[in-house]
Amino acid sequence: EWQISNEGWLDKSAKIALKILRTIREKDITQIKLAELLNVSPQHISKIVQGKENLTLETISKIEKVLNITLIDIPVYQSGTIKKSNVADSKTRYSQ
Repeated sequence: EWQISNEGWLDKSAKIALKILRTIREKDITQIKLAELLNVSPQHISKIVQGKENLTLETISKIEKVLNITLIDIPVYQSGTIKKSNVADSKTRYSQ
């Protein structure tokens, strides 16, 4: 029941976790090193990369800065159309 009622953020969290894992592997950064760079515990990083952490915007921003990646793009409104909405790897476009 809990998973069903939290399905939305759990799906996004899993996508973010995968992007973080791919990035730290590509950059040869350990989870322990990432924890140090973010000034959090290794256990906290473990929860994040398992997709079990409901991340704040502050934490997402810190991760983006440390890893030099974009995890969430905010849609930009232009002339009646919302351009580019991206959470982790999704490339969905919305228009009104």
